[in-house]
Amino acid sequence: MKDKLSKVKNLVKKYGLTGTIKKMTGYIYSNYIVRISMKEKIYVALNKKEIRKRLKRMLEREDYDRIVVWRSSFGWDVPLYQRPQHIFTNFAKQRTLVLYEVTRFTDDVKRIKRQSENLYLVNFMNKAFANYIFEAIEQQEKPRYVQFYSTDWTLTKGQIEEYERRGYKVVYEYIDDLNPHLAGTDELPVNVREKYEKTMKEKDSIVVVTADALQRDVLSKRGDSHLVFSCNGVDYNHFHNEIDPDFKFEKEFAEYNINCHFVDYFDILGPNAKKHSEKIYLNTTKGNGSLFKIAYKLGEAYSKTGITSPVYGLNKLAKNKLYSYIQKYNYDLIISPHLFPAMAITTLKNDGKDIKLINVATDYHAVPFWEETKPDYFVIPHSSLKREFIEKGFKEEILLDLGISVSSSFSKVKNNLNLPTNKDIVLITSGSMGFGKMKDIVKSLLDNIPNIYVVAICGNNQTLYSALKELNNKNLLVKGFIDNINEYIAASAIVLTKPGGLTSTEVATLRKPMIHIMPIPGVENYNARFFEKNGLSLVSNSIEEVLTNTNKLLKDKNLQKSMIENQAKIINKNSANDLVNFVLTHF
Repeated sequence: MKDKLSKVKNLVKKYGLTGTIKKMTGYIYSNYIVRISMKEKIYVALNKKEIRKRLKRMLEREDYDRIVVWRSSFGWDVPLYQRPQHIFTNFAKQRTLVLYEVTRFTDDVKRIKRQSENLYLVNFMNKAFANYIFEAIEQQEKPRYVQFYSTDWTLTKGQIEEYERRGYKVVYEYIDDLNPHLAGTDELPVNVREKYEKTMKEKDSIVVVTADALQRDVLSKRGDSHLVFSCNGVDYNHFHNEIDPDFKFEKEFAEYNINCHFVDYFDILGPNAKKHSEKIYLNTTKGNGSLFKIAYKLGEAYSKTGITSPVYGLNKLAKNKLYSYIQKYNYDLIISPHLFPAMAITTLKNDGKDIKLINVATDYHAVPFWEETKPDYFVIPHSSLKREFIEKGFKEEILLDLGISVSSSFSKVKNNLNLPTNKDIVLITSGSMGFGKMKDIVKSLLDNIPNIYVVAICGNNQTLYSALKELNNKNLLVKGFIDNINEYIAASAIVLTKPGGLTSTEVATLRKPMIHIMPIPGVENYNARFFEKNGLSLVSNSIEEVLTNTNKLLKDKNLQKSMIENQAKIINKNSANDLVNFVLTHF
């Protein structure tokens, strides 16, 4: 109880009283009320034969050599894809049946859900149902393991001992120093301490450590028996589309025998910088984006004060790493399509370093804090936006209205997709992570618009991919991450997309009628507003509007023609080559 009270106290400090109540309500329901739900107990009791049959079929349909139960829940479909998701995704690919713990709070899984081959999301808090899961597992003549985090403060020592009695091998993931601050409590939680003490005394458990210091601790207490060093890392393929691969100039510069390297700023700084920046962005943009709206408005207001921003201060900390990297490869010019490296380079320029910098705006708006950078030139998306950038303090003579650069190779399309030719192809895409209402939108389109074939691009959102697959509609093609999005755009009658600056430019570069879906308040609103104002797209802020505008755009050929003509007038499809030519003549 002391741990819980301490946790609540610290939650109030972090989220305030209202935020804490919301979190506690969801947590209590999903972790306690679900356990004692009479409704669920009655359902399971009445359907136990069918449940047993389904679980038996589930275990028989998969191909596996071992079973792993993961018991440290923070969810699967959460904003940041972390160590457990990476580990168990790959376990499942290597003939391991994975039962991954989630709750109603994290993933809204009532009992069990098949995520992918050999990988199931399981609500172990549903005790009535979980009993049958364990019954089914233990009927299999396969080695079985229970795996959990050292920092898990809910799982008890007694529960681990019960797993052992039932024939499970224990895998103790020693991932962090056991510090009460990491648990959000004043003292180290009892459950954390007791599981640690048990593991250090008994040598039968497998201990996985993530750092040298943790390894030394284990060696000092129990030696190297069943000890595995597995540092934190990621599956690169999961993240490799975080930066659009078409925003590159290697090929264009190579034509002139000039070396050009495309580098992720966060790869230079290290994994922690990338991890934290992604977490902040995803947490602020999820849901309806209200938090991001507030943050963006505050940023706009702060930007007008003339006071140096905290964002600049944070990027100033990165200047030495960045400068070492620039010196190592002896670059003559930096082209930055992102605010953060432009800020870091500006700090170096202020220190007297002779670094040539070209900023490239990738949104149709002068976003907050660009004014804190000192580029030699600034590429902007369109001449009508010059005033915005001048008002931020940039001299007109350094503003180049060349457009948002899309690689010239993007327009070179080979259509080998074998999509239906007798239906209107409607492409819906939202980037690598997907977005919340995509399933509802797709279903609404298929249910209400005749003679269409929907291609849905889910990116790296496996949950969305599975949910769309469950629709089981012959007029729906579901794709995960793809590297030939240009081919799908070119094959489509119309494209539905989030109003990201680069994505929207790519669609317009291929001259396709477009509908922008539910802009996140902030820069997406500005992008959508620019496109709508100039007749480049329609904007839909609800599922109903998506349906109405899709019907309208498919039927109105004149509107399609007008949109394409406006795209040709306003969107420069040769922007990448134009930028390269400018560099060659001015540097």
